[in-house]
Amino acid sequence: MLPSLRPWIWRNLRVGVPADWEMLRYARDRKKGACTFADRYQYRLELSWREVPGPPDFVRMMRDYEARLRHEADGTDGNWKRVRHGPWHGLTGGGGNAGLLRHARYGRFVAPESCLVELVFFQPRKEEKGLTAAILDGVRAEPAVGGDRRWRAFGMEFLVPEEMDLRSCRAEPAAVRMRFGVGERDERNDAFERLGLLHYWMKGSVSDWLERRAGAAVKRASAGEIENRGHRVAFVTGRRRRRGGSLFGGRWLAVEQTAWICPADGRLYCGVHEFPAKEEKAAPPGRNMRLRCCASLEAAV
Repeated sequence: MLPSLRPWIWRNLRVGVPADWEMLRYARDRKKGACTFADRYQYRLELSWREVPGPPDFVRMMRDYEARLRHEADGTDGNWKRVRHGPWHGLTGGGGNAGLLRHARYGRFVAPESCLVELVFFQPRKEEKGLTAAILDGVRAEPAVGGDRRWRAFGMEFLVPEEMDLRSCRAEPAAVRMRFGVGERDERNDAFERLGLLHYWMKGSVSDWLERRAGAAVKRASAGEIENRGHRVAFVTGRRRRRGGSLFGGRWLAVEQTAWICPADGRLYCGVHEFPAKEEKAAPPGRNMRLRCCASLEAAV
């Protein structure tokens, strides 16, 4: 019986992996990079991407790829075998006299993103043949939502404007933070956090924590709490001077921050949205939700 697959969305690419596989390595570059998943014992899967102008010549590419693998294996056979699975072109092999780990490599062109995508399965097991097929079948481009892109990673699901780039990512067992920005001076910023082990470090209420997090740099416009389908959401809105601005003539950024503890997993979630103050529009406090912890929460995603 195949395990249920948990979806991850990274760089506009969706892939489903077993729930006990975690992302241990990742890249921020939109044009070229890779993410690696592992279970409790070893690396299991690498998802890599590279922007290309159009579909490659897969026949020649796989021939060259096989020749390179044989060369890296000191000329030994490695039991390489070319395979196909739907639109995927693959090579399986390794092991043999070279002492290499067995693995399977599959590549395809994803037209909506104009990129070459490769999946490498490390030491695939015979009993997991159906799992490999299910993961391959689930890979697809994630379409834009209006002018936004959807991400799903490290237990969070959220939307960011399409023009934003991933500036930083910190992923630890009880602390995840991802920040996105646009422009040389980050005229726009979106940040998303998921924090655990609250009983060790959190003092006071979520509202107290959010007030401390906002700090003195944010000139408050409103603060309070709202109810959102069983989630008590604290919010702070206001303005702060953009970094690099002068004391008297600096430009202002509008700031919207929300935070709550999800009753389903007991984690603290926080979303921060910063944008030019001139674009600020009247909206109900705490309702500009672009981050979701579970299906119960009402949010833009």
